[in-house]
Order: sequence, then C-alpha cells, then structure tokens
Amino acid sequence: MVFKVGNVEVLLMPATPLDHPLAHYDGLNPGKTLLKRGHKSDPERAAFQADTILESDVEVRMRDGVVLRADIYRPAASETLTPTSTPLPSNANQSSLAAAQVHRRYTAMHELSALRRRVCLDAHQQARWHEA
Repeated sequence: MVFKVGNVEVLLMPATPLDHPLAHYDGLNPGKTLLKRGHKSDPERAAFQADTILESDVEVRMRDGVVLRADIYRPAASETLTPTSTPLPSNANQSSLAAAQVHRRYTAMHELSALRRRVCLDAHQQARWHEA
C-alpha cells in the first residue's frame, strides 16, 4: 500500500512477526542491572564512563492509556541523589529500535547499510560522538 505525505510517496509493508527468525525478539525482560564502568554493549561502541543502572522494559503510560516500554540508563550514584543535588546526563534517544541492542537482540539499526538514506549514526560514528 502506498500513500502520499506532501509530494513523497510512502510505502507501507506488514511488520515482521515476532516469531519470525529474523525478528530476534527475546520477549519482555523487565528488571534492573548494574553495568560497571568500562562496560560495552558492543565491541565497536564506546565504554561506559561510570557505573550505570539499566532498568529494562519499564512501563511508560501515555495519556491515552497506551503503555510503551523503555530501557532507562542512569548513573548508579543517582540511587542516593535528590533530583536537584547534582547535574545528571540528559537522555539522547536514538530510536525505539535501538533499545534491544544491549540485550544482543538485533534490530533495524543493524540493517543501516541496506537503507538508501542513513538517518541515524552507525556504531563507529556513535563511538566517536561519545568520546568527544
């Protein structure tokens, strides 16, 4: 099915079923994990510069009642901090598809080379961005 947004044709395709081998979906895994300083989610990515808490598959309820899931990364020291006691890093979201990479699931982000237009940073660019 094709529809237009302005003068751009947009092609719609069915989503890959979650049970398809190429979906690489592990299911929901809510929980909290301590990622130690130096942890790398992938060998090509920059290492974490501080102990970090990863809360996986946290429910985020929207105004209309829809529940989204998010992975939340925050400094481990924030467990004992009040919101105004010290500055904390901001959230730099890549896309909803990238959340699974930490769990060694594979997403559309791994298929960037197949895209005609790259609108996201690849792993090498991300590592350089984090080092800056």
